[in-house]
Amino acid sequence: MKTNILALSAALLLCGAASVSCSDQSGMLPDKDHLARKFDPKDRKLFISPEKVHYPQTWFHFIGGNVSYEGITADLEAIADAGISGVHFFHGQQGGKWPATGEDIECMSEKWEDAVKFVAEECKRLGLNFTIQNCPGWAMSGGPWIKPENAMRILVSSTKIVKGGEKVSTSLSQPQPSREEWRDYRDIAVLAFPTPEGAADSRPKPAKILGCGNYEWQKPILQNKQITLSPAHEGANWVELSYDKPTAIRTLQLSSVQRFNHNMCYDPGVTVKVFAYNRKGESTKILEAPMPQSNWQDGSTMSLACEVVEDAVKYRIEIENQYDMRISRLNLLTMAMKNSWESEAGWTLRSFERSADDLVQPAEAYLKYDQIVDVTEHFSKDGRFEWTPPTSGDWTILRLGHVNAGRKNAPAPPSGTGWECDKLSTDGPEAHFAGYVGKLSDGVLSDGLLNGMLLDSWECNTQTWTLKMEEEFERVSGYELRRWLPAVLGYVVDDPQTTSRFLLDWR
Repeated sequence: MKTNILALSAALLLCGAASVSCSDQSGMLPDKDHLARKFDPKDRKLFISPEKVHYPQTWFHFIGGNVSYEGITADLEAIADAGISGVHFFHGQQGGKWPATGEDIECMSEKWEDAVKFVAEECKRLGLNFTIQNCPGWAMSGGPWIKPENAMRILVSSTKIVKGGEKVSTSLSQPQPSREEWRDYRDIAVLAFPTPEGAADSRPKPAKILGCGNYEWQKPILQNKQITLSPAHEGANWVELSYDKPTAIRTLQLSSVQRFNHNMCYDPGVTVKVFAYNRKGESTKILEAPMPQSNWQDGSTMSLACEVVEDAVKYRIEIENQYDMRISRLNLLTMAMKNSWESEAGWTLRSFERSADDLVQPAEAYLKYDQIVDVTEHFSKDGRFEWTPPTSGDWTILRLGHVNAGRKNAPAPPSGTGWECDKLSTDGPEAHFAGYVGKLSDGVLSDGLLNGMLLDSWECNTQTWTLKMEEEFERVSGYELRRWLPAVLGYVVDDPQTTSRFLLDWR
């Protein structure tokens, strides 16, 4: 996205690198003259005996309510004696009550604020810099002060296929997940468009499934249930899907790369190939793709575009996996989807897979931008939709909304846990800063006790919407966003290159 992603950077400038009154306390950063000067023989001496501003700093944690003032002093004195120049304060939550720590100190309580102030004062006494993590826990930017409207939000949708050329009177399901009140569901728009070829019933059931080994291949193919494949040290694990009539497969959809083998997600060691066979037994390789790097925050499907063979009646999927591999989704789809759209559209944190980026399928399988109609005015708040599609054939009605993503800061004590703030709006970070670091810096940590703020670790997955998304996106990119939203859901709009250009601006 080209919007203001983290207004917290401004907060960093406000409270970072502050000067302090203690003569033994180093600055947070070397001064400009020090950083700009050329290397000379004095640097040899400085390397052996550096100035204190170059000394390391260390973490300093409250864990749950297990805090004692005696322990704070003992720890900080040991840190100072070791030559460390400062601490980064966190309040995490792991385990229960510890022995010999006295009364529990509840996060965000008056006693907790007094304890945090005591840490800062002891740091000042000992000449240590005092930096505070941006929120309770160590990821990422949230707390109980964040209301659903200022929380991270995601796009949600529901679809219905209707017949064109005649009046449609129906109800449109509210997109999920949205049942819980805290989801704060809000509608965006209702769009209608002629259903691209293959998209109406996109997961045809094979007449026959035949595969290697004793694997229950029907589970990932028909039921989205998991099986585990042993490493294919020679050749590949394979499965063949046969159909009663010619079936044009346009997309292979797999479970997330992270779920293949969590321990190896940064080096999956998996290559997937798909071959199409016509009635004569002639084969065409329609896909070959190495699986990209992933990480533990990848929970979305992996969609791969395939070359189309119109008269194919059988498909062979080969999986070359170097390690044990779990797979819970192995779907051959007749719907054309943008290659690797889940990561390109920001639904998951995963590297892009580029093998089929330039693959062009038949035009009738793609959604045409100029055929997308905004029919929001024909939709009522009670869920009823009445409209007459201008042409015959299948039409897709797409209801779009957005909800609180449900992400929370962690691992934090219950009294310090809440929604992750909206990272695509200044309102979210400003509300978050006011609820935690700003509150402390204006309160018990005023008078120069707070020297810096730390953002430790991004562990809150991704965000795909914000309250002012449409107006901000159009202002920055020039796109009228609403009619492009099908591309964010995997549809290929006009052609793969056009869709890629839009998704680049979307990110």
